[in-house]
Order: sequence, then structure tokens, then C-alpha cells
Amino acid sequence: MKPRSKPTKGLDHGLIMDCVCSASAFAGRGAFKGDPDGDSKHAARIDTDFLDKGRKSLKRAASRRAQTTQGLRAKARAVMVALDDSAGDGAAADDEALALCRSLAADVERMMSGMVNHEGIVTTAATHSTG
Repeated sequence: MKPRSKPTKGLDHGLIMDCVCSASAFAGRGAFKGDPDGDSKHAARIDTDFLDKGRKSLKRAASRRAQTTQGLRAKARAVMVALDDSAGDGAAADDEALALCRSLAADVERMMSGMVNHEGIVTTAATHSTG
């Protein structure tokens, strides 16, 4: 088996890691499937720890500005996961999910404003297309 390589630390490394962590916490809630007891006491503790970490990561991601298209894509994906989870059992804190949506919208506006002309036609590529 090939050893895993560490991700390259680009401009949006911290943002991308926060987005991946939050998405993993909210979408990967499989602890209950692995808990053999009927009351899920083991899974509940693990799930709570993961969700707390996910909420903190979501809050950090909302406070960071995307500098690359990869960072922007990571935010968009984290928004989708957080909103899907909020529609379910609400484990993703609604305030954090909303803050991330606002942050994503601001990043899109900022990045796109330099890429389009007055008619809204894309005229240039992003200056940093990879993260």
C-alpha cells in the first residue's frame, strides 16, 4: 500500500482543513452504526465530541477569507453539508452554518468582481486557481 502524502500547504490550507473537518463531522456520523449496545452511550459521547469539533471548524471557516478557487470550493461544499445536516436533526449549529453562507457569498462577490466586465462576462482567470 502506498503511503499517504501530506497535503501541500497552500494559501487556503487552514480554510480547507476547517471545511473538511466540519463536513466530516456533520456528514460522517457513523458512530451509532458501530455501537453494539442498545442505548448508544458509547456513540453519543463520540458523536458529541465530533460535532463540537465540527462546529468549531465551521466557525473558523466562516471567519477566513478564501484566497483561491480551491478555498472557495471547500467553503461551498462545507455549506452544502452543514445545510443538509441542519435540515435533518440540526446537529450543525444554524448560526455557524448561516455565518459560513454569508462568508462564502462575500468571497464569491470579492473574487468575481475582478474577473467580470460591466456586462457580467468573465474576462480573466482567477489569479490563484489552486490551493
